[in-house]
Amino acid sequence: MPQITISNPDSLGRPLGPYSHIARVKASEFVFVAGQVAVDKAGNVVGADDFDAQCLQTFANLAAALEAVGAGWGNVVQFTTSPSKTADAKRLGADDVVLSNDPDAMKKEANSFDFLLDTVSAVHDLNAYLPLLKRDGVYCQVGLPDQPPVIHMGNLLFKRRALSGSIIGGMPETQAMLDYCAEHNIVSDVEVIPIQQINEAFERVVKADVKYRFVIDMASLKKP
Repeated sequence: MPQITISNPDSLGRPLGPYSHIARVKASEFVFVAGQVAVDKAGNVVGADDFDAQCLQTFANLAAALEAVGAGWGNVVQFTTSPSKTADAKRLGADDVVLSNDPDAMKKEANSFDFLLDTVSAVHDLNAYLPLLKRDGVYCQVGLPDQPPVIHMGNLLFKRRALSGSIIGGMPETQAMLDYCAEHNIVSDVEVIPIQQINEAFERVVKADVKYRFVIDMASLKKP
């Protein structure tokens, strides 16, 4: 039977009732921090009737719990088929870049990730990426290829991996995301174009000649 170590670091307030902040399984990489609530170090409830404040406090507690055991969620890796994107990926915050068309590089990443976010809308082989997930890892597909994927079930079953998907939110969710990004200075590399250049922009997208998205200046709609 694996040994489980329970801990309640000083960086977090007292846990509620009989619960503990952290349960760590020895001889493995599993750290359980589920059940965090919006309570500060002094034990006070934060953000009553304020969902955003409660979320921020809960995630702050999760970060503190992970830090207490030498873990974190800040390690971001980008997968790409283009070596030319490596420098930009690291400039934009990636800790590492893996060339997905390099079999040796992919093999080194096997069983390494807790979560993979797939934004590719072109047809591609998900079976090349599923083995990169750890046990109980989650693969989330947000791109929408025009052909259904073929999944080798062993890539999911033997490690209890999960395959999920999501679409974009509606206008309120999109606005909330933009407000959050503006407040925290989260930006992206885009090329702003007038609507009059839409045909040229489309041709450049086909040629993969854009870094990394075109954004239409809606004020240009008023121009001839």
